[in-house]
Amino acid sequence: MKLLHSHIDFPYIGLRMLKTALSVMACLLLARLLSYHPPVFACVAAVIVTKENIESSFKQGVDRVLGALVGGVVALIFLFLSPARDFYIVIPLVGAGVLFTLYICLLLKIPDAAALACVAFLIIVLLHPEDKYIFALTRVGETIAGICVSLLINRIIPGKKPEAQMPG
Repeated sequence: MKLLHSHIDFPYIGLRMLKTALSVMACLLLARLLSYHPPVFACVAAVIVTKENIESSFKQGVDRVLGALVGGVVALIFLFLSPARDFYIVIPLVGAGVLFTLYICLLLKIPDAAALACVAFLIIVLLHPEDKYIFALTRVGETIAGICVSLLINRIIPGKKPEAQMPG
């Protein structure tokens, strides 16, 4: 009886993966040093923003900041104006809020920030505790902090340069 030998090629852990993990750890450490609760939104932002190189990370970071700001502002407006507490009334209002958020991104010509703006809007509107305004401001600030940490890590540990674009 002949035994088959199988060979499995495992992917290697790349620099981007290491920078992402370091960014998340730095967010957690910074929150601990500041006696801040677990920084979920900062960690998520760090994961999203960490790219192969600082240029790509910066572009993603700008989109993420714009998205957080637009989504946060629209959520605050929504929470301020929305007297609805009945879930079946909230459903179409949240849909309208998402539509308005997308439209604001279209008006501001920031389409790459649109999905992130909707995520920020939904998190703030659907998860807000009693002090909704502080919650919204904290979420936006925490997101920006995570982006800054990611950019710092990506600056300290450079990745490969973006490839030059070949002419048309």
